Amino acid sequence: MKYIFIILILINFCRAADSSFFDSVDNNQDKKNDEIKKKKKSLLEFMHNINPSDAAYSGAILDRYKKIENETLSLSILNKPLTKRIKDINTIYIHPHYINNIYFPKYFEMKKTPLFSFKTHSQRTIITPNTISFKVPPNFVNGNIVVYGFDTKEEKNYFFTINVEKISYTKLLYDEYLKRYLVDGNYFSNMNKFYFHEDYDAYTILNNYLKINNITHEIDLSKIFKKNGSYDLIITPKNEILYIIRDKDNYDIEFRNVKFKITPEYSISKASKRVNYEK
Repeated sequence: MKYIFIILILINFCRAADSSFFDSVDNNQDKKNDEIKKKKKSLLEFMHNINPSDAAYSGAILDRYKKIENETLSLSILNKPLTKRIKDINTIYIHPHYINNIYFPKYFEMKKTPLFSFKTHSQRTIITPNTISFKVPPNFVNGNIVVYGFDTKEEKNYFFTINVEKISYTKLLYDEYLKRYLVDGNYFSNMNKFYFHEDYDAYTILNNYLKINNITHEIDLSKIFKKNGSYDLIITPKNEILYIIRDKDNYDIEFRNVKFKITPEYSISKASKRVNYEK
C-alpha cells in the first residue's frame, strides 16, 4: 500500500511537470509568433509607404549593370560598332586577345602612316587611307597612336592622338539593356568608328535616357544626379557614347528643374555614385 501511494504521488508530479513544460513551450512559441507578426507588419508598412516609382527605378538600375566575373567576353558583343567624335585627344579601350579596328569617315584620308608608341603584331596590323587594324602583345598596358589626315569634304587637315588603354577586368561591367561592355565608366568595342562634329538634340537625348532607364515623371532627377558633376552614359542610335552631366554653370538644357550638359567626354568634377563601381 505504501508503495502504491508513492507511485501515485510520482505520477501526479510528472503530470504537473509535463503541463508546466508544455505551457512554457507554448509561451515561447507565442512570443516567436508575435515577433514574426511584428516583422511582417513592419515590412508591409514599408512596402506601402515606399514610392513605387522610386522602387521601380532602383530595381531597373540594379538589374541593368552586372559585374563581369571572368575574363571570357562575348566576341559578338565586342564587335558591335562604337561611334566616337574625332577630338584632339581621343581614347579607346581594347581587349588584348583580339584584333582592334579604327575606322574614319570615307572622305577622310591619312596622309602619313600613323605613329604607334607601342609594338603591334606586324602580321596583324593593316593600315589603309581611312582604317587602322592592329593587335597588341599580351603584356600591353597602354600607349597612343598619332594620326595625320585630310578631310576631302571640308578640305581641312587634321592632326590628333588616340590613346589606347587595355581594359581593367576589375572595373568591367555589362549593360543588360544595351548589351554592351563598359570599363571604368566607358563603353568599349573592337570596332571604333570616328566621325566629325555634329550637333545634338539635348531634349531628345534626355527623353531617350529616361525611357531606357524606366525613369518616370514622378521621379525627381535631382535625386539621381545628386550634385554638380554627377553623370551617366547613353548610346545614341548612331552608336555614339554621350555623357549626360549635371552642370549648373555650363549647361545645354534645363530639364525638369535640373541643368544638364550633353557631351562626348566627361569634363567636370567627381562622378556620381550612379556609375561608381564601389556599389
